[in-house]
Amino acid sequence: IVLNFLDVTEQNRLKEAFRKSRERLKLALEGGNLGTWDWDMHTGKMVYNERWAKMLGFSLDEVYEITWRGLLHPEDKQHCLAMMDEFMLGEQSEYEAEYRLKTKNGEYVWILDRGRIMDRDATGKPLRGVGTHMDITERKKNQRKIKESEAKYRRLVENSPIGLAIVADEKIQYINKELARLGKVDDPQKVIGAHVKTFIVGDERYQIFKEREAVVVEEGQSAPLYSTQIRNLEGGQVDVEIVSIPINYEGKNAMQVLINDISERELVQKELSRSQKLLNQLFKNSPMGIVYLDSQFLVKSANLGFERIFGFKEDEIKGKSLMDFIVPE
Repeated sequence: IVLNFLDVTEQNRLKEAFRKSRERLKLALEGGNLGTWDWDMHTGKMVYNERWAKMLGFSLDEVYEITWRGLLHPEDKQHCLAMMDEFMLGEQSEYEAEYRLKTKNGEYVWILDRGRIMDRDATGKPLRGVGTHMDITERKKNQRKIKESEAKYRRLVENSPIGLAIVADEKIQYINKELARLGKVDDPQKVIGAHVKTFIVGDERYQIFKEREAVVVEEGQSAPLYSTQIRNLEGGQVDVEIVSIPINYEGKNAMQVLINDISERELVQKELSRSQKLLNQLFKNSPMGIVYLDSQFLVKSANLGFERIFGFKEDEIKGKSLMDFIVPE
C-alpha cells in the first residue's frame, strides 16, 4: 500500500480568501445599488446581474432580448459609441461615462457607467471587460435644478437696477450692468482684477473701505448703509449708497457690495435746499407783513415786515394767538 500526501493548506487558504473577497464584492455591489456587466469581448457575449436589468424596468431574461446600443439616448449615442470603440480596441484600460438609457416604459434614466479591461491576449488585445452601472437620475435632476436656480440668480443680478460688485483681496471680481453704467465701463471684463482704488475717491474713503472690509470679510458681518461717492473711469464722481455683505467666492471670503445711485435724489435735495433758502430770504425781507400760523392758528414765525408794521418782535408773539395782538375795529 502506497499512501501519498499533499499539503493543500495554502490552496485552501487561497480558496477561502477568494470566497470572502467575492462575498465582500457582492455586498459592496448590493449596498451601492449597482448593476454589473461582464463582457466576453472575443465572443461578444454579455452577462448582467439582476440589478442592471431592474434599474431599466426589465427582468433579467428580458435584458438579453435587447441591445445596449438600442437603449442609448439619441443625443448620447455618438459620444458613447466612440468611447466604447476605444475601449474595445484596448486604447483605454478604463472607461467612464454618463449617459441616458431607455427604460421598459419608454422613459430615460441617467446612468454612470464604469468599466475596466480585465484580460488581454498575448498581443495586448482585450479579451474581457467588466463594469458597473449606477442610476444617477436624481443626482442629474438636482444638478439641473441647481443650474437653473443659478442661471435665474445670475439674470436677476445682471439686470438688477442696483449696482453690484464682488470684491476679494481688494480686487474687483465681478460687476453687473448697472455698476458698469455708473462706472462708465464699456466692457465689465476690463475691470476684473482691478484694485478698488480705481473707483474710490480719496484716501479717507479708502480707509473707510478698509474698515468696512474688515467687518465683512474678517468678522463675517454686514456693513451698514453708507453714503459716499465713487469715481467713474472718466474721472467723474457719482453719489451712491453702499451696503456690503459677506459672501464666499471661489472658496474664499469675499464682499458683495450693493451700490445704489442716488445722484438724482441728491440733485433734488440740493434744489429743494436752494429753493427753501430763497423762500426764507423772501419771507424775511419782504416789505409786507407775513406771519406763519400752525394748525391751531398759533404764530410759528413772523417776518421783519410784520415787526415794522405792528411793532411786535417775532419772539413776543411766537406760539401765541395773533388775535391777542391785532384787534379789528
